[in-house]
Amino acid sequence: MEDPISAEIVDLSSDDDDANGNGSDQDDDVALLTVKPKAKSMKINADDVEAEEELESGGADINMEAKEGFVKELIDGRGLGMLLGAGTSGLVLFHASSCYKDGEPLSDNAWRASLQPGTQVNFIDQFHEGDEFNCLSSAGVLRQAVVVWIGARPAHLFKKIREDENAAATLKRHRTRFIELIKANKFMHVPIVRAKGNITGYLTPDLGLIESDDCGGDKTNMIVFHAQDVFIYRKKPIRPVEEMLPVGLRVYFDARDVLPFRNITYQACNVFAGSWPEVPHPTVLNQGPASRAPCYDLDPGEEVSFYYLDLTMEDKLNASWDKFSKHADEKGTQLRKARTTVDTIEDSIEWQKRYSPFDTVSMKKRPHKRRYHEFKRDDKIVKSEAEAQPETEAVKSEEPAVKREKSQQN
Repeated sequence: MEDPISAEIVDLSSDDDDANGNGSDQDDDVALLTVKPKAKSMKINADDVEAEEELESGGADINMEAKEGFVKELIDGRGLGMLLGAGTSGLVLFHASSCYKDGEPLSDNAWRASLQPGTQVNFIDQFHEGDEFNCLSSAGVLRQAVVVWIGARPAHLFKKIREDENAAATLKRHRTRFIELIKANKFMHVPIVRAKGNITGYLTPDLGLIESDDCGGDKTNMIVFHAQDVFIYRKKPIRPVEEMLPVGLRVYFDARDVLPFRNITYQACNVFAGSWPEVPHPTVLNQGPASRAPCYDLDPGEEVSFYYLDLTMEDKLNASWDKFSKHADEKGTQLRKARTTVDTIEDSIEWQKRYSPFDTVSMKKRPHKRRYHEFKRDDKIVKSEAEAQPETEAVKSEEPAVKREKSQQN
């Protein structure tokens, strides 16, 4: 299907887009910009005697600054998960057993409900470096949360950390399990990350098709998706997807490979229309086949590999694929009659006016995104190294100067 609105489609990009990046010449999008504040740090309470000392756990110094971030992904049913620190601090491994809510430890029954992806948290972390972490990043680093809390800060936090004789062994056990999962290839590789396409049509009220030229190669690819994996202006649809994502609408998607079936070559893990949510988003690991990520600002020849860490995601996608293949075998791939279509720029603008939380829109090229969903060196270590270098060789800050206005779905 020829893209009716082609390069001039109006989109809203995500809040973590790098506004200083260079967008594609073929992608004119909406961008509402506001000044992005620097990442905040919380000072340690004076009543913590240990706040004036260096704490150490398992041979790794604990970063005594309390930081902000959010839950990026829950990995398994045992409490292992991933945080994304505020600003450019990158990924932080955590476990529910070290989490508090309103000053109290989370119970075994409450942690999953309290730590849903996107939940804002504070945390104190430690930094690890060594060859065992080369599968995470080329620098061989891992940051791990010693304690995480939601709401009120637990009283006498450092005293609790210091007096926990099992803390170092527990943290090491969690690190070891995470590394073992990576080496055993338990995480789902995502070969296509934030590619763009257009809604082709619907096979059922919940199963749809995307047509994309953004997956690499010279051919047009067909991607199947399920309504449960759709986000519209960062939120799950509140009405039928057929109505909210009309045929012809420009969308972005992450996708996994599937064996070719009825001309389908990929299955969408997630589909995004309008501005993107902070989560879900795949994670960069330093192993495996390269992913195609056309929206990311990569150096010439640079390759990165993205993975979703949620161990339940693959089963969910398999169930959706089974529904699609069963429908195709029984009823074919005839598309349903379209309720509405997006055929022109005016149609796209009208769609945005209906679903966007913004009162006005303006045209702007989508800038390429920088990679924040990866493991990075500790902020203090990076700073000290930069200060030790000549000014002309100092490490450049990756923090973008602006960010997209946060949005809510109507």
